Amino acid sequence: MTAEWRKKPIVLLLCVAFCCIPWAQGVNLPGGAVLTISSLCLLLGCAYTAIDRLNTSRPLVPRSFFEIPVVICILIYFAIGLATYFFAEYKFLFIKEVTQRCILILAPLYLFSMGPKRPEDLKNAFYWLMPMSSIVSIIAFEEALRIGFSAPVYCLMMHKNQIAGTCSITAVIAIACLMTSSNSKRRFMSTVFLAISLLGCVASQGRAGFLCTIVATFFMLIARRASLIKPLTIFVLSIAFVSLAIVHFLPKAVVENAVSTKKFNSNEIRLSIWSDVVPIVIRKPFAAVGWGNPLVVGNSWYLDMANVFLCDCIEMSIFGGLALLAIIFFAIKLALDNASRMPK
Repeated sequence: MTAEWRKKPIVLLLCVAFCCIPWAQGVNLPGGAVLTISSLCLLLGCAYTAIDRLNTSRPLVPRSFFEIPVVICILIYFAIGLATYFFAEYKFLFIKEVTQRCILILAPLYLFSMGPKRPEDLKNAFYWLMPMSSIVSIIAFEEALRIGFSAPVYCLMMHKNQIAGTCSITAVIAIACLMTSSNSKRRFMSTVFLAISLLGCVASQGRAGFLCTIVATFFMLIARRASLIKPLTIFVLSIAFVSLAIVHFLPKAVVENAVSTKKFNSNEIRLSIWSDVVPIVIRKPFAAVGWGNPLVVGNSWYLDMANVFLCDCIEMSIFGGLALLAIIFFAIKLALDNASRMPK
């Protein structure tokens, strides 16, 4: 089997994995993690890649793999996390966290590093997500219309943040297509999918979805080697237009709740997490409670920390937070470096 044909199963698995991202339901694993169709495809892809490399007398992990800064940071991150086993009060929660993180972080890292790297091999995987995500957006928007946008939408057994996250990923892909494609039909379809995705974010009332879309678009603009004046102007005007449309379209109570810090509002909860956790991290920067065991004070638990950085600072000590920041920095740098090498 030629090298080209050996990569075909990986491309197919990646297409299925991306296509099924909107469907977050899966099978509960003994460790407490959830195995979805997407994560199963990633694991199968890792297994296939490993077997193929061994059969062709290639190292399972080449030396160059360990020379990539973001890979080094991720491995350090995992080493720190695994070391927190000795501090974990509930070992079951620790095992659940390890299982989940291996599926969500290590499997994609290995598969994407060892698998196909050419844009033409991967573009279909990204394209398949857009129509599948649109189904979620449309169903969520219809449900929001039915209830008059009086509350965030929870549909298809998905949390509102899952809906907003799926829609924001699709929106970013659509924007990337608009930036890079010269095909008029493809640009038109990307515009349609972008509009549908933004409607899904509105329906779920997921502010994080809009924020992620804005931040990702900003970095994509930076990665372009063209002049920034025109695209940045369009970018700012688009944000202003969408913001005004949302304020005008949504009920006044929803808009007020989005910016409120009143009791039990998500903004208030996030602010209280920072006010509670930051003093503890400053007072005991090297104290760790173990992955999956974010015990803060006494019997007060933040099982849903709603802030990954602070969660890692509590579970893994300040080293975990620093490792996470390093991963984010080098991941963005790697993406920008790759984008700068793409042909115009």
